[in-house]
Amino acid sequence: DSSVVCANLGYQRLGSTAYSSSSTFGQGSGPIFLSRFGCTGTEDSILDCYSYEFDISYCSHYRDAGVRCEAPCSETSIRLVPGPDYGRVEVCINSTWGTVCDDFWDNNDASVVCSQLGYSNYGAIAAYGSYTESVSPVYIRDLNCTGSEGSVYECPHNGINGYICNQYNDASIKCQENNTLHANCSDGMVRLVDGSSEYEGRVELCLNGAWGTVCGRYWGTQDSSVVCA
Repeated sequence: DSSVVCANLGYQRLGSTAYSSSSTFGQGSGPIFLSRFGCTGTEDSILDCYSYEFDISYCSHYRDAGVRCEAPCSETSIRLVPGPDYGRVEVCINSTWGTVCDDFWDNNDASVVCSQLGYSNYGAIAAYGSYTESVSPVYIRDLNCTGSEGSVYECPHNGINGYICNQYNDASIKCQENNTLHANCSDGMVRLVDGSSEYEGRVELCLNGAWGTVCGRYWGTQDSSVVCA
């Protein structure tokens, strides 16, 4: 429904957000004309959508609908959704946000994205199957960064023309604060820190050139036995 409203106003359909109550933009006044919308998203006007024009007796201005349309983006900009330091990677091409296919997606690619966004390029984690959606176009596939580029647009990649990438394969990442330091360690290395002997301590794991900790939620003896082994 919100995508049709935005298109009706001359904005892009993609990226709109629907609000089903007045809590965001306040209550209106006067008559309530339509209810129970059933737009497909392709209509040119909300009047083309299925709706009840007269069955509004159960509705009050507390339920006044609202919309936030997606503003045009700046060419070659990049963002994370939901963000700010984690989420689905989106790139701006032709003033519209699109996604990156996670084929060949790895920590080198994640490092470049995080650095481009002002975060540390150490400890950046490439994720798969997280924060996906099925609306935005897929713009980039087979991204192949070395990790030293200043922008993902400097990395070798293929366009999406003639290639099918399911939108549920959107690339996503987790970035670290820009004060995260480089560590001379390899992915998967584990160490114990601040214990009274070499046999105990806080568990730290190395990923993408940085040491980090492990959340203790659901942590048990079976987990600790793997670390010790």
